Amino acid sequence: MEMTLSYNIDQPADKVWEVIADFGDLSWLTVSESSGEGVGMVRLVHWGHAQEPFVERLEAIDHTAMMLRYTADPGRSLPTSSLEVHNQVVPIDARRCCLKISMQFNAAAGSYEEDLKKIFALAAASLPTRLQEHLAAGDGRR
Repeated sequence: MEMTLSYNIDQPADKVWEVIADFGDLSWLTVSESSGEGVGMVRLVHWGHAQEPFVERLEAIDHTAMMLRYTADPGRSLPTSSLEVHNQVVPIDARRCCLKISMQFNAAAGSYEEDLKKIFALAAASLPTRLQEHLAAGDGRR
């Protein structure tokens, strides 16, 4: 199953990319911890009331295209057998950009794909607001 979400953000693409590209730091969004650097690094992400953290591994990053790809293992938190996420920041103009999030996943046996889509959309819905607030507050490190 595949789904794509797009969010317009009132911040320059390069500023949004700086935050997204820092794969190991999700302090602007949720509690996380990471190990390693660059492709292959792993972050443990604690989402809401999930039983255990998602294990996310950076699989590819392209700074020129402002795109990264990672795989995630939600463990027992969600009924998926695989999850791959592509994030891309696309400039709209000098002051705005679009964050595109594409997800490919396989629902575990006995689960409902449409319900998983709703869960993923709900989880992603806070991203643009949190990014906007983080950058507007001057919390960007670069």
